[in-house]
Amino acid sequence: MLSKSLSSAISNITESDVHFEGDFTVEQRIFFSGMFIFIIFVSIPGNSIVCFIVYQSPPMRSAINFLLATMAFCDMLTGALIIPCDLATLLINRWPFGSTFCCVHGFLQSLLMIESVTVLLLISIDRFMIIVQKRDKLNTRHASFLLLVSWIYSLLASFPPLVGGSRYVYNSGQTHCRLGPVLSLVDTFYMYIHFCTFYLIPFVSMTFSYVYILNTVRRTAIRIGNQPGNSSILTANGSVKRYSITTARRPQHLRIDLRFKTRTFTTILILFIGFFICRTPFSLATFTWSYKNITPSYDYLYVVWFLYINTILNPVIYAWKIKKFREACWDIFPNCWRYLPGIPKRARRRVNPSAIYRIHTSRMNKSSV
Repeated sequence: MLSKSLSSAISNITESDVHFEGDFTVEQRIFFSGMFIFIIFVSIPGNSIVCFIVYQSPPMRSAINFLLATMAFCDMLTGALIIPCDLATLLINRWPFGSTFCCVHGFLQSLLMIESVTVLLLISIDRFMIIVQKRDKLNTRHASFLLLVSWIYSLLASFPPLVGGSRYVYNSGQTHCRLGPVLSLVDTFYMYIHFCTFYLIPFVSMTFSYVYILNTVRRTAIRIGNQPGNSSILTANGSVKRYSITTARRPQHLRIDLRFKTRTFTTILILFIGFFICRTPFSLATFTWSYKNITPSYDYLYVVWFLYINTILNPVIYAWKIKKFREACWDIFPNCWRYLPGIPKRARRRVNPSAIYRIHTSRMNKSSV
């Protein structure tokens, strides 16, 4: 029954319904093709390394890293399956894959984007529960279950256009297939549902969470700062010994390592800011153009390019902000890091631990003589 509905829905999108010819100038094709090639060659290896490290390194198999690896997996599939189709469309100046694959391409892009934003929402809720509610309930088993639910949710949110609820089409002036123009009440309903699922609800929910988290961290810092300061006493031998009254008198619930609490939150906040800076233009432009049935303009290429930049940001942020990720890279890929200039001494010891134990016997013999 489902296969019949799917085949009939796809067959309804005939070759005449899809405007296969592109509308790109030579300058556009050269510039954006180069940008897409760069994104592909950075996104696939970078996100693959993130997934491999979480899978290969036991210390990295935490609940939060499972969620981050899922985001990296979605970005890797976007670089491997979605962006190459955009690149081919730019190079050929037409959609070369036909109407059937147009539906598949639009479905995959919607699935991966909704899954990415859903996982980021789960991460934000987890930080909210830890910092604001003081409850750390997420473990690897719970994370695996939540990821299963998120994939089912993303699948259900992306599937309706394949069975008659709106449709994925290609129009001149764009590089990929997206939701078609609003032609009926069903199209209107699904367009609003898709926009709320893909952008509005996650953005509002995460903004709410981060505002509460920032206020909680600020209030905690003020409470700790208002505790009595350090004092000193004169010891028996005449020296002055300093001690902290705050450590002795501070209540147990105020003994909080703010650096530990905010370090991961800062990383997630950067992910959130980068994510929605890259996604907002695409979400608003797609919703507006689909709802008003407007053909994408020249600016649409910049919107899509900005969207795909997000697939290469996350590995860079992980390597920049997550110390365990860098250490796992040094442990798993020692030969790659050994020949890079300017590696910190601690990194060199991790790459070649035996180096700190080398004994030059010739020098010892000379000194003994």
